[in-house]
Parts: sequence; structure tokens; C-alpha cells
Amino acid sequence: QDSSHVNSVIPFLSNCVMASMFEKLVPTSLEKYLPDKVETSEQVLAHLSRRRVPWSTVIITSLCLCCHVAAFYGVSLTAGGFTKLSTSAVGWGDVGENFANSLETEFDEQLYNTAQDILKTIDGAMQAELDVARFIEAAQAAISWDPALAKFSGAINSSEYQAMKGHFDDVVEKLDNFLPPLQSVLAKAANWTREFTDNFNSSKKSSKDMFVDSIDKALDIFSEAMNFIQGDNKNSLVLVDGAFDLFDVSNDGNISKTDLDAVASIFRISRLLGNETADIIAEFDSDGDGVWNKEEFTAFARSDRMPGVTSLTLQGQSKVLSAIGGRVLSARTREEVSTGVVEYIKTVAIRNDDSAAWVASTLVNGSLPVEFTASVLAQMCLMHTDEDILNSFNIEQRTCALMLSRDKMQTRAAFEQMAIYDWWLEQGFPATEFEGCIETVGNWFLAAANSSRSQPLVTWQEPIRENATAHRDPEILSPPGTPAAGSLPKAPMDTSLDVSDADASDVTQFEGTARSAMSLLATETHANTASSARMWSVMSSNLVATARRSSVEASVRTQRQQLARRKAALTSPLARRLPGSLFNTRTPSVNATQTYADQALKSGVPALPESLAFAQVLGSNATSRAKDIITKTFEHTSKFIDKLDTVMDDFQGMVEHVKSFLGMVEDWATPAGQERLQVQLQNFSKFGFEKFISYMENNFDIKIDRGALALTEIDQHVRLSNDIDDWLALAEKLLSINKILPLAATTLTQARQTVSSMSGGLGTRFGLLGDKGGALFEMIGAHYEFVFATYCAVFFLTAIWFLFYNFWACGWFGGPCAVSIDLPSARPTTLGGRFMSLIDAVHSEIIEANNDHFSFWGMLLFFQTFLLIFYTISNIIVVMTTAYVIVGAGCDAMPLLMHHQPCNSALSALDSWLPSFLPGHPLSYCTDNELLVCKVVSDSMVLGSKITGFFSLMAVVLTYQLLIDSAVLHERSRWSLALSRRAKDLKQISGEPADAPSDEGFAMAPPQS
Repeated sequence: QDSSHVNSVIPFLSNCVMASMFEKLVPTSLEKYLPDKVETSEQVLAHLSRRRVPWSTVIITSLCLCCHVAAFYGVSLTAGGFTKLSTSAVGWGDVGENFANSLETEFDEQLYNTAQDILKTIDGAMQAELDVARFIEAAQAAISWDPALAKFSGAINSSEYQAMKGHFDDVVEKLDNFLPPLQSVLAKAANWTREFTDNFNSSKKSSKDMFVDSIDKALDIFSEAMNFIQGDNKNSLVLVDGAFDLFDVSNDGNISKTDLDAVASIFRISRLLGNETADIIAEFDSDGDGVWNKEEFTAFARSDRMPGVTSLTLQGQSKVLSAIGGRVLSARTREEVSTGVVEYIKTVAIRNDDSAAWVASTLVNGSLPVEFTASVLAQMCLMHTDEDILNSFNIEQRTCALMLSRDKMQTRAAFEQMAIYDWWLEQGFPATEFEGCIETVGNWFLAAANSSRSQPLVTWQEPIRENATAHRDPEILSPPGTPAAGSLPKAPMDTSLDVSDADASDVTQFEGTARSAMSLLATETHANTASSARMWSVMSSNLVATARRSSVEASVRTQRQQLARRKAALTSPLARRLPGSLFNTRTPSVNATQTYADQALKSGVPALPESLAFAQVLGSNATSRAKDIITKTFEHTSKFIDKLDTVMDDFQGMVEHVKSFLGMVEDWATPAGQERLQVQLQNFSKFGFEKFISYMENNFDIKIDRGALALTEIDQHVRLSNDIDDWLALAEKLLSINKILPLAATTLTQARQTVSSMSGGLGTRFGLLGDKGGALFEMIGAHYEFVFATYCAVFFLTAIWFLFYNFWACGWFGGPCAVSIDLPSARPTTLGGRFMSLIDAVHSEIIEANNDHFSFWGMLLFFQTFLLIFYTISNIIVVMTTAYVIVGAGCDAMPLLMHHQPCNSALSALDSWLPSFLPGHPLSYCTDNELLVCKVVSDSMVLGSKITGFFSLMAVVLTYQLLIDSAVLHERSRWSLALSRRAKDLKQISGEPADAPSDEGFAMAPPQS
């Protein structure tokens, strides 16, 4: 009845409106505050219906829109960061592939040329050793020997003296022709390797060292980001199905402990190595048969016992294939190619029958020289060890069986070629392994022939070429399943020695020679496999016997040809009286017929063009398979690298090989070492002969009439000296050279293999990064920005409608219409009940109320709530993504990935080392290609996340306040309508006319029926 009553109603209504977000107000809670007389209700209604400007809504909406604009700017920065990461992924992909190609071409070329230069000097070192022996032989011939007196006597005449002097001059001349070029080669190699190794000092990282380390960090950043974006399904069911065939090495439909050990050995899976495999097998062997079927393997692969084992194995397979492909593609010598073929067979063909059949067929179809096929058999034997876990799978026997099924005559020719001792030595194979390898390979062929009794050996047929043992032009090599181009028609079978009906007595007549047995084997058919096995037994036994006899004969012949003079000199009476250290120049030997120098020199024989073409096909096939495997793994697991497998480890392995080589040649390659060697050579040339003569005069009573020989008197200190120190220094130097040069060449070859393996792996991984990473980051950035832009557009429209509604609720734009509202009589007490009250209220507004404004408000309320939840989740995702990238990156220790100057310096240093790396790259290459990935993450993604996070939080608070403010005005309009209707009803009861509300407040429309 007075203004104080009205003032007490308004605060109560405000409190009720705050609660109305979750519950309805009961009628009695309001009626007890309402006046009983119409005048008081009209006063309240007039107060509620007064038109005013909702300044709080205007301010909140403005601030909310500003926060959303700022948050959208942060999202744009983050999306731009993803776009830059896309450019960076493509840029690093190009850098990695160029680096791999440069290593494979230039650095490998330098290592190969250096190794070949060193191999060329080995022959000169061996010749210098023989020259010393020849001089001793000449000195022996110049004097007489009296066994009874056991001392020298007599005098050296002019002709004898001149003969000795001539041999000495020959020694000096050949040393002059040998040592300086050797010094030049070693100095050049040492300068190059020193420049390379000096940049990899562990105490202070150089630009090159930081670049290689940054490669690992960049790969780690991209891998973690891509893994987080796409999700990490380490043991995808698709991968598990494919991995079962990979683990089933024995190809029997089950996985045993031997299979697991083989997989761990082939693909270098450290987690599967050791004695735990038996326990793992037992743990998941549900039927207790000691092996896994497909269901049991799936249970193991998808368990937590060894997370990610399938993806880890596939990554290991891809790395091994990449390494083999790189080594085979870069192979140039006979040994490298044959070793690569054997590695391919033991890694790829062990499980892929098509690849195995193709390799075996190519070896014996006449497209390759028979000498190369023989070298593959020999290399297969040399790489076979008793400790190899793969022995139980009989890979070599299976390969021999496939070769037999393709062409027996060519297989026979290769085996016969392998059994020639002189050829074995010419190829640089160790002489001590000759007899054992002949017997081992013969047993493989014998077992292959026996296995044909139970199942045929033929798995893939091609037309048989005539004259299989003759050399033919190389044909176009084709992958498995494709007939070789240029195949000749099948030649008629020679039936002159058909033994299909032969018995044991018929066979014995051919036991005289291995060739007879091989001829029988070449013509027999699979109809008589017992005879086939007998033939191979006879042939193997005879070839082993022949090999042993050849070994002895070659040993005698080699000694006569290469060591006769040295043996005569070193066993002469004169040699026995000379210091023993003078004759330690003999090159370290494998045995009497082969020195290590011989072996190193001959193993570096360049491969024939046909063999190199075959190597290119194998290498390309292995590299292609590696890319397919790593791509499939990435598609299902988002992983393409293993954190434990770093480029830096491989690179350091190569650096260690190069450092080892440098340490070997340091004494001759440094300026001090070269000067020391030059002084020794000068002293030997000037005083060596006279000291040798004086030594003979002082120790063996040799008389030299210098007057008669018209010779000048030598220096007193030389004549009185009783040593031959110059000779001993030369002998020591030759001994060191003959020991070191083969080891140096072998070390460089090992460094080449490491480089080839690393380049293959780099090319595969960075190729995938450029192809997949760039597209993925670009897609994520575009989608993220589009989704947030769509949200902001919807929110802006929603905010405008909220603003319009609040103005409408305050009396603008016509105001609300009176509606009939049924209020409940009970107050909800639980959270669920209050939430249901909210749903009922909106439902009553949409269904029961004939007012479009209230219906629109209810829909906006839930739509805004949904957008608020969605918006909050989206910001959590972007913040977590950025945090995940930052944590995994370790950018603080990577200045090359953070700043322009270190990045450009590293690229320039690599350009000076490998000119083909990035020829003519601009100074802005790092920034143009976004190689500063840490800077991209820091400047774009981190800054964008900070801006987005802060203004998102502000937008969330302000949006909530906007909802509250709109709810207050919404409840105010509802109760104003309720009061208006109650006032009207009271007037009708009292008989007073129901006047329409004034236009000064809400422009109330007539009540709807």
C-alpha cells in the first residue's frame, strides 16, 4: 500500500529470477508478497512494465563480442601455426630427402674413391716388400759361403758390387714411385676425414652435428603432433591381421617361440630379444599347444603386455628394408652386390615366396653372369653361422631348391665355378673357408633334392633358355609375376643321358668325376627324385675332394710364383746373420697362399654391369616395400618413427668408422708424419747401401777393395757404424703399411655401408613426412579455423538476438503478449528435479504458450548452452595439443630449430661438405620453408593458445553473465504478464472494467484465446 512495499517486492523478484534458471516459482511464494488490493498490484505492474535501456546487456554483449574476436584471432594464429607446420613438414621432407640423396651420392662417392685409391696402393706396398727380398737375394749371390767356417770370406768384385748396387737403386726408385703417391692419397683422405670428424666433437656441437640432432628433434615433433591429432591406435586390428603373417616366419599357420626370436633378430626388436619369449608364448597360449594361432596372437598384440608391438615390428621391418635397399642401390663391387642379394633373400624372401622365386630365377635364368651367381652362393655360405636363429628355417636350402627348379644346368655351372680354387682367391674370399663352403653348399643342394620327394620344387616357371652355361646379354629384369623380356624359346631336352629308369648300379659308373654327376643331374626329371638326390651326393663329394686337391695345388703354385724369391732370400745364410726384424716386412697372411692385402685388394673388384642392374632392381624393390609398410603403419597408428631409433645414432656410427680410419693413417697423413717419412726415405737412399756394405764388412769379414773398384771412401761414422737402422726403419714402415692399408680400406667400406643404410632410412621417413605430414597439418589448420569461424558467426547472430530480446523484454519493439501460465504448487528440492523444472518451463513455453518470443528464447537457451560446451571443449583440445607438442619437442636445446642464424649456418656448412645438398639456396631458405619448427610452435601455436585460452575464459564468463542477464529479463517479462492477468481478473471479479495497459510500459497485446 506504500512505496516501501513495492521496493521490497523488486529485490525478491530479482532473487527469484536467479533461481528460475533451474526451477519454477510456486504461486504462494509470490502471492504472500502481493497486495490484496488492485491498486497495489497496479503499482507493481507499473514498476515492472516501465520501459528502460538494458545497459548491463549492452555492456556484457559488447565485451563478449570483443573477447570472441580476440579468441578468434588466437585461433587464427593457431590455425596459421598448423599451416606453417604443413609448410615445415614439406620443407623438412625435402631437406631430409636431399640430405639422404647427397649422402648416397657425394659422400658415398668420396668414401668409395678413397677406398679404391688405398686399394691401388696395396699392390705397391706388396711389391716394395718383394724388392727388399730381391736385394737380399742379390747380396747373397755376390758373396761366397763356407759352411764349415760358418762365416763369410773372400771379396766382392766390381761386377758383384754393381749388381748389388743396381738392385738397391731399383728398390729406391720403386720406393720413390710408391711412397709419395701413397702419402698423397693418405694425406688427401686424412684432410677430408679430419675436416669431417672435427665437426663432430662431443664437447662442442658444430653446425653439422646440430643439424643431424635437429633432424631427430624435427621428426619427433612432427611424429608426436601427427600422432596426437589422428589418435594412437598402436595395435590396430588391421595391423594385427597383417602382422600375423609377418610373425609366422615358418609359414605353418602358427607362431612359435622360434618365430618370435626370428622376428626379433631380423627386424632388431629389442623388446622381443632374450628369454622372455617363452613366458610370453605360455601366457597367451590358451589351448596349451605351445604355439599361437591367430586369435591368441591377436590377444597378445592388443594386450598391455607389450604395447605397440605390431607397429614397432612393422617400423623395424621398414627400417631394415630401407637399409638393405640403400646398401644395394649404392653397391659397386662384387662383394657388396652379392652381400646385398643375400641380405635381401634372408630378410624379404624368407616370408615372401614370390620374391624368393623371382630372385632365385633371376640368378639362374642366364641374365646374370655365372660368376656372379657363384659369388652369391659363396657369400651365402660365408654369412651362414651356427648361431644364426634363421638356420632353423632353412632359407639357404629353400633358395637352392628354387634355383634347381628353375634351371639345373645354370645352377650346376654356378656351383662348379664356385668350386674353382683360383677363382675363389681372385674374388677375395678367405682361402680358409673354401673347402668348408663347398661342402656346405653341396649339402644345401642335396637337401633341396631330397625335399623334392615330398613336394615339387617348381613354384614359378619361365621358359628355359638354351646354352645355360654360356654367357648371354643381360635381359630386362622384371618383378615377380612378370615374364622376363627377351626370353628365348624352350630348348629341346638332351636325352642322350636320360637316367629316369636308372638304378644304383647305373649311377656308380658316373662317380668318377663331379662333372659326370652334374650332367646326369641336369637331364634327370622329377620322376626319379631318389636318383636326383644320389646325383647330388656324388657331385658334392667329388667337388669337395676336387676342392681340397685344388687348394693344395694352388698353395704350392702360389708359393712358387709369388713367394719363391722372398723365401730363397729369407732362408739364405746371409738372411740368418742379418737382424731378424729386417724381415718382419712380410705381409700378414690368411694362410700360405693368401695375404690379407690380397684378400682386401681382390674383394674390391668392381661388379659387372649385369650385376649392378640386378642390384638396382633389388634395391628399388626393397625401398618401395619399405615405403609401403611405413605408410600403412602411419595410416593406422600415426607413427612412423621409433624414439629409440635416431638418425644421430646411425650418423655417429658412421663418424666412428671415419675416425677409426683417420687414426690408422694419422702417422703418414699429417704434415709431421709426411716429413718424417720423407726424411727416412732420404736417409735410406743416401746411406742405406753403404750402411749395408759396412755392416757386412764389420760382421762377416767381407773385403771390399774400394781403390780397385774406383769407389770413394764413405764417411767415417757410416763406415764405423755397426747397424742398419735405415733398413730397419724402412722394414718397420713397410710392415705397418701392409697391416694398415687393408684395414683402412675395410673400415671405409663399413662406413659406406652405414652411410647407405642411413640414407635409405632417411629417404623413407622424410618422404612420408613430406607426403603425409604436409597434407595433414594443412587440413587440420583449415578445419579448425573453419569450425571456430562458424561458431563465432553463429554466436554473433545469437548475441544480436539476445540483445534484441533483452530490449524487447525491457519494453522495446512491442514487448511480450499476455499468456496463460500454469504454475506448479510444489517446489523441487533435488538437482535432477530442478533440471527437469527447466525442461518443463521451456516445454511449456514452446508447447503450451502461444507466444513466439518465449519459444524462441527457450530454443536459444539450449542452443547457447550447447555452443558453450562445444566452445569449451574446442579450446581444451587446442591447448592440450599445443602443450603436447611443446612438451615432446624439447625446443630449448635446439637453437637450429628456433633461430634463423644457426639454421642458415648449418645449411651452409652442409653445402660446403655436400655441394649437391641444397645448391644455391637463398639465405632465407630456413624461413621460406618454415624449417624453424620450434619458432613456428612458439610464435604461432603457443601465442595463439595463450590468447585463445585467456579470452576464451573471459568469453565463457561473460557469456554466462549474458545468459543470467537474459534470464532475469525473461523472468521479469513472465511475471509482468502474470501480474497483468491477475490484475485483470481481480477487476473483473470486482465488476470494474479491464482497461488495456498503457503504451508507456509494455505495449501489451490483447490476450489470445
